[in-house]
Amino acid sequence: MTRVEWAMNMAADDHFKAVMQELREAEYKKFADSAPLDIDTREDAYRRIRILDDIEAHIEALAMTATVKAKRWKIL
Repeated sequence: MTRVEWAMNMAADDHFKAVMQELREAEYKKFADSAPLDIDTREDAYRRIRILDDIEAHIEALAMTATVKAKRWKIL
């Protein structure tokens, strides 16, 4: 299995999407439940949310590689 195939499987996997959403919601909850002066907790939660977004974006980009390559020559 190539990286692209793996990424396509992950991008289409409902369980993976659900886990990523659960992780994201946990970080949003930490953000929302933090004390007004607890800047470090909010910054950590924000950083983790950004990391989750970056991971998903990278997997989706890998998954789209096959589609982009297939359509690349059809444009001309």
